[in-house]
Amino acid sequence: MDPYVFVRFLRLLSRALVPIWIVSWIVLLPINATNGNGETLLDKFTFRNVKERSKFWAHLTLAWVFNGEPQR
Repeated sequence: MDPYVFVRFLRLLSRALVPIWIVSWIVLLPINATNGNGETLLDKFTFRNVKERSKFWAHLTLAWVFNGEPQR
């Protein structure tokens, strides 16, 4: 019974986290990569590369959406 429950748990996690991962990459990667602090390579896509304070709203909004939506 344990392997069956573990596989179901992995399916549950993938169904919950893969859509969050896709949406966050579609929204946040372009925001972090444009008009930043001059970072290069993968540092270009990090939170610290955000220069304008108005772009922090995207991070805050997605955090609220992902953590604050009602359970189904």
